[in-house]
Amino acid sequence: TAEVLAEGQFGGLFVVQRYRQRRDGTVSFGAHNVFGFDQQNGLVTMHQFDSMGFVPMSPATGTWKGGELALERSSPRGSARVTYNFDDIDTYRMKLQFKPTSSNAWQDMVSGLYRRVSPSTINGF
Repeated sequence: TAEVLAEGQFGGLFVVQRYRQRRDGTVSFGAHNVFGFDQQNGLVTMHQFDSMGFVPMSPATGTWKGGELALERSSPRGSARVTYNFDDIDTYRMKLQFKPTSSNAWQDMVSGLYRRVSPSTINGF
């Protein structure tokens, strides 16, 4: 089970997203993502900080195509790709894929369907 809390910050210039995944009632993974827009290059940016502890050298970058936002980032370990598909104003799907440096194939890592709920139902954020 996962929970996400996202809110606009700094006059709506950035979106700060907090993510929490639970297994057997215990938080097993957490992340803070900061989404912005690189006006000079016309790219959406995502800086991610998570409980795994890998500090990215640069943000993931990508573009919108209709209701889909696709972002990619590379490191010495490989490439990561995350896609967000917005089905409607209250629902989106997310998929995270990874491609190791020694491979040409993307591997599905995590996927989920997220629905808007009342903020009061998200405890402890």
